[in-house]
Amino acid sequence: MPDRRITVAADSRVTMDELRREFPAEIDQFARLYRDVRALALKGSKSRIAPYLYTWRSAKHFLESYNLSAEAAAYFDVQSRFFFGRPVFELSLASFILMLDALPQAPRRVQPSCRSVAVHHRRAERACADERTMA
Repeated sequence: MPDRRITVAADSRVTMDELRREFPAEIDQFARLYRDVRALALKGSKSRIAPYLYTWRSAKHFLESYNLSAEAAAYFDVQSRFFFGRPVFELSLASFILMLDALPQAPRRVQPSCRSVAVHHRRAERACADERTMA
């Protein structure tokens, strides 16, 4: 993706405008994917079992169901490598949801705790990756 520039914003509408500009033929798949990720995040926030199941599902299989081009998949791969230090196809669905579905309009008193959860999750993901590398 060296010839593409996409700005990822906290507001998903701004990100969708960027994706529409760079991937006009695939904007429907992106819109459906972001809508589905949001629905999974909401389901996970209301359930105890859903987040657990998301840790065992693969982001790879979830992404493959949207039939995105290699360049579009590379967009997620760049984000994944930045946030988790691993390719997107190695992430769990839980990590993929965390990467795409932030809470930018959270109240200020909740925001630091959300940030600490994200940092803790990122460290746990890296620790798991290190253990797999050592095995």
